[in-house]
Amino acid sequence: MNHLSSHNPLIVACQQRRVRLAQNIQAKSGSGVVILSTAEEKARNRDSDFPYRHDSDFFYLTGFDEPGATLVMLIQKTGFESHLFCRPKDLEREIWDGYRLGPEAAPEILHLDAAYSNTDLGKKLPEFLANQNAIYVRLASNAQVDHQIRDWMSHVRQQARAGTASPEVFHNIESLIHEMRLFKGPGEIETMRQAAAISAEAHIRAMRSCKPGKREYQLEAELLSFAIVVHKALHITVLLPQVLMPVSCITAQVPPNYSTVIFV
Repeated sequence: MNHLSSHNPLIVACQQRRVRLAQNIQAKSGSGVVILSTAEEKARNRDSDFPYRHDSDFFYLTGFDEPGATLVMLIQKTGFESHLFCRPKDLEREIWDGYRLGPEAAPEILHLDAAYSNTDLGKKLPEFLANQNAIYVRLASNAQVDHQIRDWMSHVRQQARAGTASPEVFHNIESLIHEMRLFKGPGEIETMRQAAAISAEAHIRAMRSCKPGKREYQLEAELLSFAIVVHKALHITVLLPQVLMPVSCITAQVPPNYSTVIFV
């Protein structure tokens, strides 16, 4: 994440997407609260996790690829605010887990109104939900999240005697985001074209490398060249994973000393 800057085209695009989403919600319900968390980390075994893959919808709106993060958008009829809950800076943990942007730097880098430690999520959400018309979340997607929302709503309802109203309507945020993602911007279209061109070149090289009659030293050189092409393709997938086309995998038939899986 330390490669990001406030002038990064991806971050600017994400800010524009949040504006469009807020406008869609204003047209639908007037106001509301968007609560969208990224994907969870998955444990591989006792002391290591699988390589992390962020949630595509969350990344589409934030450009933020760290785990343990939640986006909250407070939308009113005349405007909206974007708040991020993320992992706090921890230099010792960053030695093992990698760089953390942290809530102090997130607002400027990601063009947000505010950011907090993800440990403050339970404390801030009842405050954010008070006097809102609707909640936009993933419906029935995660039992833990459903439990959290019920708990936050319970805290809001306890303030009813003080005149605080609680949201009465729930909407599925995924339907709104997925409809937006159908329409690609110029940058996304260009990236898809580059990815398709690289995939086509890699596929052609793979087929040429595996044809009968290749000498072993020729095969080794061509597979190395092909690996460079694949690396370029994977670099693009890291930048904009939400615009990728389906990926297929074939195993190249190579001499016993070479066991290579080729992605095209």
